[in-house]
Amino acid sequence: MVGAVARGNEIGARYAFVDPVLRALGWCTELPWECRLGFRLGPGRPVDYTLFDRDGFPTILIEVEALTGRRRDNRNSLWRRVRGRRDGLAVLAYGLEWEIYDLSVPARGLDEKRAAWVDVYREASSDLHIPATSFTVGWPRNTGGEAP
Repeated sequence: MVGAVARGNEIGARYAFVDPVLRALGWCTELPWECRLGFRLGPGRPVDYTLFDRDGFPTILIEVEALTGRRRDNRNSLWRRVRGRRDGLAVLAYGLEWEIYDLSVPARGLDEKRAAWVDVYREASSDLHIPATSFTVGWPRNTGGEAP
């Protein structure tokens, strides 16, 4: 049933997969100082999720794609949104499969910045471990709902 909600529907994928994972990792998706939907980093299209560090800076950018999306096109779309950023992480989420990119890595393209690929469902059976040292930038986060 959950897969049917998310198949071909980005909003369904966000609701069924991304929101629960972010909450499990300690992010409160309802608090605007932690997470904003459709946040615009500059000119161009907004990013689906922007997660902020304790100082209020955007640190993790998440673009969610429908389960039937074409991955190459989606990577290009993410690259257009994050090009020029020199810090933080970018995530391309296909349901529970997440591609994680370290934006601090000097590279000409997004593929060279790829830090990890995570199957969140498989990792959930143990402690979620992201094999990218910079992922500790703001993750996990648990402010208990208090504003910074």
